[in-house]
Amino acid sequence: MKSQDIRDVWLMTQRVHGCSVDRMLCSPKLRNEFLADVRQLNSSADEENTLWSLVRLRKNKSLPRTER
Repeated sequence: MKSQDIRDVWLMTQRVHGCSVDRMLCSPKLRNEFLADVRQLNSSADEENTLWSLVRLRKNKSLPRTER
């Protein structure tokens, strides 16, 4: 799955829930919702690779900062 697709899904998740990547990763409910949205774009998306890609985007400062 492309990083841009993961970024787009994350931005949608962030707009709806107003949470950080770390908070989403630690919340089973939010994490499962994020992964379900990713799977709508790519049904074969691997959970572990998707989450690591999101962490890499955060570490590379490719995601906007969360105010909360």
